[in-house]
Amino acid sequence: MSSDTLPENETAGESVFRAAVLCVWEQLDPALGWLDDDPAQAGSQFLPPCAYGAEKTVHICAVVAGGGATPDLIVADVVSPDGSPFSRVNLTRQDSGTDALEAASMAGLVTYAHGTSLNEAVRALEETGAAVYAGELDLLFSQAPGDYHVSVQVLSKEGSSVEPLASIFTYLPTASFEIDFSTVDYGTVEPGENAWVEGDADFGTAERPTVRNTGNVPIRITVVQDNMGLGVPVSYMAKLGNSGTPVAFGAMEEVTLPGVLPVNETASISLALRVPSGGEGTPGGRLQVSCVPHQGEH
Repeated sequence: MSSDTLPENETAGESVFRAAVLCVWEQLDPALGWLDDDPAQAGSQFLPPCAYGAEKTVHICAVVAGGGATPDLIVADVVSPDGSPFSRVNLTRQDSGTDALEAASMAGLVTYAHGTSLNEAVRALEETGAAVYAGELDLLFSQAPGDYHVSVQVLSKEGSSVEPLASIFTYLPTASFEIDFSTVDYGTVEPGENAWVEGDADFGTAERPTVRNTGNVPIRITVVQDNMGLGVPVSYMAKLGNSGTPVAFGAMEEVTLPGVLPVNETASISLALRVPSGGEGTPGGRLQVSCVPHQGEH
């Protein structure tokens, strides 16, 4: 990695081994069996874990050359999609070598420095003392989706740094939710009257239905209910949140409830049914709760 003009008191041999970042990529733990969550797309693509409170671990990797000027610190600065600083990750030397680089390159994840190719990076690993460095970046389930910009640089013992190498990974926008109930008990239903089961915002009270957003985009909740086997036309109502507007619907009619459930938020979901006169028996059916991204933004 030499330059046309050598700094004062530097020999040609020293310039060849000046520290340099040859390539950068982001991937999942190889033990998972794949390197990113969308192999069909070029570049590193990662899905959120879609579980409340969970984190997605992304491995930031780089091949760094530099025998004559051993780096004191190799860091990756990560910038959020909105342009604000997100995290600084310290990269440490790994035992992995050409296999890790070649696998990531085949998957289309690697960004190379200008004038560097896969063959040159492999040669540096095998012949000139270059090494793979890596560090972990944890993304919360609710972390904003979009393109995250990564800049890897070498900070030398003398306090100077070399030109950083930039790359991008994408945290994919994903609509996801969970509920804390598996059944809805309407109790004794009087014909012609609305039988409500009121929800609450306390996740974990199964008798009081609750829904929470476990993705990284705002969502809207949809519901659909069968006829519950009563042989008469049953009508239903549902609402999201205590101040939500109830919406009426018929059997097997999917409706989207008014209101939006923001990222990392919890809300009650209340349900009601009305059975006309003449309906007999114990109602039992299937309620399906789903979600869609708010206004198709993602």
